[in-house]
Amino acid sequence: MNLLHLFLAFLTFLSITSGVVIEEPPEDALEEMGYGVDNAGTEWKVRRNGMVVDKFTIDTFLRQITIKDAWNELDTKPRLKMREIMALVWARAGMPLSQLSAVRVERIDNDETKDAIAAARLKTGFKVTEDLVVTPGEKGWAELTDSPFYLSVAKLCQEKPELRGKGVESMSVPAGTEGRLDTMLINID
Repeated sequence: MNLLHLFLAFLTFLSITSGVVIEEPPEDALEEMGYGVDNAGTEWKVRRNGMVVDKFTIDTFLRQITIKDAWNELDTKPRLKMREIMALVWARAGMPLSQLSAVRVERIDNDETKDAIAAARLKTGFKVTEDLVVTPGEKGWAELTDSPFYLSVAKLCQEKPELRGKGVESMSVPAGTEGRLDTMLINID
């Protein structure tokens, strides 16, 4: 009799669990497009064809992603856009995209962005040794919106449902030293 009860319990267990499908987590577009991702603490490197395409750090406390290196233009086509890669890496870090509050770009060596910063400083009268902070409609805003990094963040806000209703609320370039690479902070709200 005990064996019969045990067998019936086993059949009941099977009938309950046989309908449960254990799924692998869906692969995101990074793997599908041939990208590899290395993560060490807060640093994320995205590689493709043996080359680092992007290097980010993610600060979950400040809810900020920092672009350390961006070589997306050198990536082979078809390719993901930097904003798509940023969103996927942010998600891999366990953060909902709706919580992203800023994108920081360090050591800017992109000619379009360097030109945009120089034009904004000229328009506003702020020297390299002074902090430059602009919001929509202020002097210097139109010039900074020529930066591909601004365009990337603005399009990210437009395209992702998680960021619906949000946009770039301000951009700042901290005081620097003549001849050194700038940093830019793009704030989202």
